[in-house]
Amino acid sequence: MKNNIFICLFITLIFVCSCSRDSIDGVGTISLNFERDNSTSVVEATRTSTADKLAIKILDSKGAEVFYSDDHTTIPASIALVPGEYKAVAYTSGVPSAIFDAPYYYGETAFTAVINVNQSVKVVCSHALVKVTVAYTDKFKSLVSSYITEVSNGLESGALLFDGDDARVGYFMPNGGEFIYKMTTLTNQGATLNLSKSISGLKKADFLKITFDVDGDVDVNNPNSVFRIVIDETLNDVSTTVTVTPTSGVLPVITSNVDLTAPVVVYNPNKVDVKIDLNAERGIKYVGLKFNNDDLCSDYALPNSLDLINSSAEVLQAVVNAGMVFTLNDDKLLATIDLTEMTSKLTFSEDAPKYHNIELIVIDNDDRFVAQNIQFVVNSKRHKTVNALVTASEIEGSNNILFKGILSAPLYGSSFVYKVAGATEWILVDPSDVIKHPTDGTYTSTVTLPYANYIFSTAVIVDGAIVEQGDVHITVRSSQIVDIPNLSFDSWHADGKNWYPNKSGYNSYWASGNEGATMGGGSITVPVDDVAVVKEGGKAVRMFSKKVIGVFAAGNLFTGTYKTNIGNPIESVKLGREYTGRPTRLTGYYKYKNGGGDACHIFIKLENRTLGKVVAYGEISDDKNSTEYIPFAIDIKYNEEFLDMPITHVTIVATSSIKGDQFIGTVGSELFVDEFAISHVYQN
Repeated sequence: MKNNIFICLFITLIFVCSCSRDSIDGVGTISLNFERDNSTSVVEATRTSTADKLAIKILDSKGAEVFYSDDHTTIPASIALVPGEYKAVAYTSGVPSAIFDAPYYYGETAFTAVINVNQSVKVVCSHALVKVTVAYTDKFKSLVSSYITEVSNGLESGALLFDGDDARVGYFMPNGGEFIYKMTTLTNQGATLNLSKSISGLKKADFLKITFDVDGDVDVNNPNSVFRIVIDETLNDVSTTVTVTPTSGVLPVITSNVDLTAPVVVYNPNKVDVKIDLNAERGIKYVGLKFNNDDLCSDYALPNSLDLINSSAEVLQAVVNAGMVFTLNDDKLLATIDLTEMTSKLTFSEDAPKYHNIELIVIDNDDRFVAQNIQFVVNSKRHKTVNALVTASEIEGSNNILFKGILSAPLYGSSFVYKVAGATEWILVDPSDVIKHPTDGTYTSTVTLPYANYIFSTAVIVDGAIVEQGDVHITVRSSQIVDIPNLSFDSWHADGKNWYPNKSGYNSYWASGNEGATMGGGSITVPVDDVAVVKEGGKAVRMFSKKVIGVFAAGNLFTGTYKTNIGNPIESVKLGREYTGRPTRLTGYYKYKNGGGDACHIFIKLENRTLGKVVAYGEISDDKNSTEYIPFAIDIKYNEEFLDMPITHVTIVATSSIKGDQFIGTVGSELFVDEFAISHVYQN
């Protein structure tokens, strides 16, 4: 068997770190001492440091990490290593894009672990960031009431604000050495001054000192006094002195045909006319666009930040491809940006509005600048045709209906509109009344209206006006409530063997064939305690089919009257009761036992018997057995020819045998019903 020898090096790290904050030349040193011990190397450790905690890691020749600690003060007394090539790395944990008062140190040293050899490895940690301070001379501060400077390395989270006499030190990732600083100040005369400048060539361990000063006399009585910047730059210990001298003029001006302080609403694939005019009396030097995580950049190969004046031909062609048209006058005092075509190219989401943000920056030849954020809100046109629902419910004791509209993916500035059926004018539900429900993300709006037939739709609202409307319409029909007694079937009256589904009296509204059935036995329609909805005093109805004196009789319940006619049994039943309501739905519960080849049947019919017309009808039938109550809902369908015809009678029938009116059915079929209810609203 081949013998492989693995000798472990036990390494103890002695830290003598001196990472000074006071001097850019401050370093942290790490000494690794190896002490011989026969087959292994052991080093005793002592730890002293004036620096912050450093992270330590050791990498093998393939770059694999063999040891790591996020705190050099807590590393173990010894670390085992097999012989080979290694690299020791020490650094400050967490690399920020930009941070105040927290320098970042980094150092690395390669070494070889050798059997039975003592060695010493030193890692020197030096500054890995650019150090920046901002200061203002007393003369400068005497002439202004407020001042703030932003320094940025162009990275995300790579900007720091030095507000007023902020004495903090900023540390920045070099990011190629291109830095930008922007100073905004308000003079004692009330004039606003914005200055912007870029600095190139910065590298790690550079110290950039920015000092703002004023050269010459300033007319404190001139409210139009603004400043022109003069910069003196030296690198290594980078010293930038900003000398400000008085001059006259105004800042660049940005205007547009749209309100840029509010979101620009776009309904894909439609375009929005957006034109922006730029005016700088000192001349336009820079027109920049910054796209904040926008799909335009990836779709059209645009950089996240670009200069419309000084970019390459390739970038400017990408600008054109993205639908942006930029023109600059020969004298460079005026410029125009047309974003109309671009608005049709902005991406959208199927589920919610999508936001696009573009920052526009204009700098004149005196380095004064203005900035404007432009936000576009893009909606898919399909949002207006899906995910909308209108429900309606009756308000007890009122002749009004409460309508509730639900949008699960609302548009920016969207709401509901409605109109009475047959009308031409749509009425807007105020968008401010649309409420968001954070639990499920839906948006609802309610409106109370008198009984009528309505059509609802979704709409897009801009400045209080309906600019686009949904393609899907929801029809809601409603009418004044007219009650039908004892729809719960809790009230019953008994007389001998006969049961009557009314509180008192005989066949006062509801009737059954019990009077005929009891001539040869007991009632075939009776109250039972087996209810669908448990409540005090609650009853349900049991109807069962059987033979009475040799004749088939179906269990039944109906609005109307019954008087036995032995000579002509069919004439015993008179269906219907006087009624003027216009219900739109009959609901309730049922369960059924099929005696074999049979079916139960429940229907409602609305008539105008004066004119001999059936105005509306709805039904259900079922031949399946069920041991539990089943909820049902019958939509009452109105004949379109008779929508305005008055109702004179209502007939509601429930029977255990669907052909019971013809004395056809199966003995043993049973139907249970409970808790009927009528609704006076209906929606398609």
